[in-house]
Amino acid sequence: MTFKKLAFNNVWRDMWTYFAYFLSSMFSVLLFFLFSVSMFHPALNVIQFGSSLALAMGAGNILIYLFTFIFISYSIGAFLKNKQKTLGIFILSGASKRQINKMIFIENMLIGIMAIIVAIILGLVITPLSLMASSYAIGVENFNMYFPIKAIILTTVMFLGLFFLVATLSPRFIRKEKALNLLKSDKKDEKNARIPIVFMLLGVLSVFTLVALTILKKIELVLSNTLGLLVVFLLGLISLYFLIIVLGKLILWLVIKSKHYYKRTNMLLIAELNSKFKTNVNMIFSVTFLLIAVFSTTTLLYGMTKDVETKTLEVYPFNYIYIVSEDTVRGEEKVETLKNTLSKKEEYVGLTFDILTLKDNSRTGIISQREYNKAAAILMLEELDLKSNQIFIVQGSTRTKVSTVDVENNDSYKVLNSKSDRNLEVIGEGERLITPEGYYRNLLVIEDELYNSLDEEEFSINQVNVFNVGDWKEDLSTANSLVSIITDNGENPTGFFVAGILYETENMAKNLMLYIGGALSVIFLLASASMIYFRLVTEKEKEAIKYKNLMKLGLSKREFSTIHYKNIAILMYTPFIIATIFLFMQNWMLISKLNLNYSKVTTISFIIFLALQTIGYLITVKNYKKSILNIIK
Repeated sequence: MTFKKLAFNNVWRDMWTYFAYFLSSMFSVLLFFLFSVSMFHPALNVIQFGSSLALAMGAGNILIYLFTFIFISYSIGAFLKNKQKTLGIFILSGASKRQINKMIFIENMLIGIMAIIVAIILGLVITPLSLMASSYAIGVENFNMYFPIKAIILTTVMFLGLFFLVATLSPRFIRKEKALNLLKSDKKDEKNARIPIVFMLLGVLSVFTLVALTILKKIELVLSNTLGLLVVFLLGLISLYFLIIVLGKLILWLVIKSKHYYKRTNMLLIAELNSKFKTNVNMIFSVTFLLIAVFSTTTLLYGMTKDVETKTLEVYPFNYIYIVSEDTVRGEEKVETLKNTLSKKEEYVGLTFDILTLKDNSRTGIISQREYNKAAAILMLEELDLKSNQIFIVQGSTRTKVSTVDVENNDSYKVLNSKSDRNLEVIGEGERLITPEGYYRNLLVIEDELYNSLDEEEFSINQVNVFNVGDWKEDLSTANSLVSIITDNGENPTGFFVAGILYETENMAKNLMLYIGGALSVIFLLASASMIYFRLVTEKEKEAIKYKNLMKLGLSKREFSTIHYKNIAILMYTPFIIATIFLFMQNWMLISKLNLNYSKVTTISFIIFLALQTIGYLITVKNYKKSILNIIK
C-alpha cells in the first residue's frame, strides 16, 4: 500500500470527523466565492476604482478571507486533536515524523481541494440567488447571471494558498507530543479546576472598573478614542470570562447544597459538569463571544438599514434645499427652475425664508420668529411666540447641543444684545434642524421687531428655498437632472442639497455593511457550531465507554437521554442566554444614549436566533445520542 493510499484510507475510515472539517472549510470557501462573484460583476464596472463602494467591497472580501483563515485554523486544530490517538498508533507502528507530517499534509490538501471544488460548483448553482441578494444590498440594477471566471480564479488561488499554508503548519500542533501521550489522548481527564488568585484579582478589578465607569458616567468619554475603546473591549473580555467562571462555580455549589442534587440523574450531571469545568468554561466563553458579535452586529446593522429615511430627514429636513447667497450665480433663475420642475409633482410644498449672517461670520445665522414659524409649520414643529428679550436656538448639527454653545462670546449674539433694551435670554432649543446639517453652526431665532431693527449693511442675506414632494426617494432621475442644472454641472455645487440622493447613498452604504456583516456573522455562527461539534466528536468514544459502564451498573437509556439532553442544553443555551442579555442591553443603551429605538428589530432578531438555536439543539442531541448508542451496542 502506498503512503498516498494510506492517507486516503485514513480519511475514508474516519469519514465523519473529516466530514465536519470538510464542511467547515467548504462553507468558508463558498462565502468568499459568492462575495467575489458580486464584486467582479460586470454591472459594477461603472464604479470608479478607489470609490467608497469599491473600497467597501474590497475590504469586505479581505475581512471574510481573514476570518475564514482564523476559522479554518481553529478547525484544523480541533480536527488534529480528535486524530491524536490515530497518529499515536501510526508512530508506534514505526511511522517517522516526516511520514506523519506528509500524511497530515496530504490529508489537509485533499480536503482543501475537495472543499474548493465543491464550494465553487455549489456556488455556481446558487449564484442567481446570491446575485439577487447582492443587487438589493448594493443597490445596483442589472445584476444578471454571468460566468464568474475572475471569482473562480481568485477563490482557487487564495484558498489553495491558504490550505497549503495550513497543511504545512498543522504538523506543529502535534510535533511536541510524545507517541504515548497521543495514544492516551482520549483517556486524559481534567484536574479539578481552580481559579488562580491572580486571575481572580484581575477579574474583580475589570468588573469593578467597568461598573465604576458606568456609574460615574465616564464610559462615553473613554470610548471616544481608539485606545479607550480597546481598553474597554479587553476589560469586557476579562470580565465576561471571570463572570462565567464565578457564576458557573456558584451555580454548581448551590445545586450541590440543595435537595435537588440527590434527585434523579442530577448527581451524574453535576459530576459530569464538574469534571469538565475548565473545558466547558473555555468553550462557553468562546461561543458566547462569537454569538455576541453575531447578535450585536446583525441587529445593529439591520436596524440601521431601517432607519435610513429618518436619519436622512434629520440631516436634510426638506427634500430639496437651495440656499441662495449674494455670491450665487443666476440664483433667481435657478429657483424658478426648481419651482417649475417640482410644482408638477404630487404633494408639492414650497417655501422661502431668509436667514441673516454677519458679513465677517457666516457660521451663525439669525432668523425671525415669523420666518422660523413658516418652516416649523411644514416640519410639524411647535411654533414660537417670543418676547423681545428672548432667543431660541436651533442647532446647525444633530451632533451638538445648546449646552455646548458659548452664546455670550458669539459675535452675532453680541450684536443682537446691543440692539435690545434688555439682556437676551436663551429660552430653549429646537427639536430638529431646519437647514442642512453643518451649513450653519447654529441659528438664533429672535422676535420680529428686534429682527426688523437690524442694520442690513452689517449682514448678508441668505435666501433659503425648500421643497417637499411625494416621490423624493424614488425619482432620482429628476434629482440628478436638477443637480446638473443648479450646480452648473458641478462648477458651482455650494448651496444645493437633495435628500433623495443622500438617501440612496446612505441606503446603499447601510445595506452593503449589512451584507458584509451578514457574511461575517455566518462565519462566526459556523465557528460557534464547529466548536460545539468538534468538542462532542472528540469526546464521543470516551463518553460511550463511560455510559456503557454506567449502564452495566443500572443506568437506563431514558436516564442517559436525560443527562445527555441537559448537558448539551447547558453547553448550547448558556452562551445563547448570555449573548441575548448583551443584545437587550445594547438595545437599552441605544435608546438611552443615542435615542435609537431598535426594540422591534431586537425582538425579531431574538426570535429568529432562538429558532435557529433550537433547531440546532434538536439536530445535535438526536444525532449525538444516536452515535453514542451505536458505539455502546
